[in-house]
Amino acid sequence: MADHGFCKALPDLVEQGLITAEQAERIRAHYAPTDDQRTGRQTLLFSVLGGLLIGLGVVLVVAHNWDDLGTTLQTVLAFLPMALGQVLCAWVLLKREASAGWREGSALFLSGAVAAAIALVAQIHHIPGDLARFLLTWSVLLLGVVYALRSFTTALLMLVLLTWYAGVDRFGEHVFGDRPWAY
Repeated sequence: MADHGFCKALPDLVEQGLITAEQAERIRAHYAPTDDQRTGRQTLLFSVLGGLLIGLGVVLVVAHNWDDLGTTLQTVLAFLPMALGQVLCAWVLLKREASAGWREGSALFLSGAVAAAIALVAQIHHIPGDLARFLLTWSVLLLGVVYALRSFTTALLMLVLLTWYAGVDRFGEHVFGDRPWAY
């Protein structure tokens, strides 16, 4: 990582005769940003997209075969993505904490897995509920993920969910009329 203040001071050090121009160039070259640092945003973007796609893919595979499974297996499968997400997040915190891409991607995967677990357990065991309670429960459970992984995208997701919850709580579930795709 380049220390921009230090690099700006190099011409003064050369003028004072403390270092030569050649040494200043070598120092600049040594502290120049690497290709890995330049492509950090691309890596972060693809990590976030990857986490979202993996989470959604797991939900789709399970949903396709859902009716053929027993209640016990359905419950285990409802919690499996969340358990895998927690293991992934623990690994990220232990081994890759400095990588924003790993933190964001694993946090989003866990966020999707939490939503799937809440919805699936409620469906399997016929737990009554409404959209407002689902959104609030999901948001509260994401709070730990936001703080543990310092995830910006999960914090943004949580804010969207809380805003959605506030709208549903204030105006009712049918704020969008009879358009089911609005949910």
